[in-house]
Amino acid sequence: MNQELRIKKVLKIHNSLFVIRNSSSGRGFTLIELIIVMVILGILATVFVSQFPASLGRSRDTRRLSDIKQYQTAFESYANRNNAIYPIQQPSAAQPSTFCATLGLTSCPADPKDGTSSCSGGTCRYQYVTNTTGTTYGLWARLERPFPTTLIYFISCSNGKNGQGSVAPTSANTCPI
Repeated sequence: MNQELRIKKVLKIHNSLFVIRNSSSGRGFTLIELIIVMVILGILATVFVSQFPASLGRSRDTRRLSDIKQYQTAFESYANRNNAIYPIQQPSAAQPSTFCATLGLTSCPADPKDGTSSCSGGTCRYQYVTNTTGTTYGLWARLERPFPTTLIYFISCSNGKNGQGSVAPTSANTCPI
């Protein structure tokens, strides 16, 4: 008999942990049901947010900025080893990935949407140009979701300037930011 009372008490405590009861009607949802509903809502919210295009575009732009800074560091290291001369790219711009072996990079960052035309109305691609002697360079990426919308390039120059600009460098002699 004593053990039967103990079992009833344990069951009563156990049931009270999993049931949220409305004091007036005696009915309610179990804790398990509430957790399942919250998990389903969380999954739906995650799917929706991960597919939101503006967020994806901003994340790709963040990667572009990171990649350009990685290239900048590699070009500066190269110049430190080569009497302040950068790998020469003249007269027109080229993708910096063509210099990966020269720069000593084991992996070569490429634009997340390389070659597509979804970056501010132009082609998504990293670009690099030097002056004729290789003493200055311009390195840039076209942004997908620029803010403000007039600054569509992220530019890095050999003079140490980094930032967004409205025009890409036409030569490495002048930094447009």
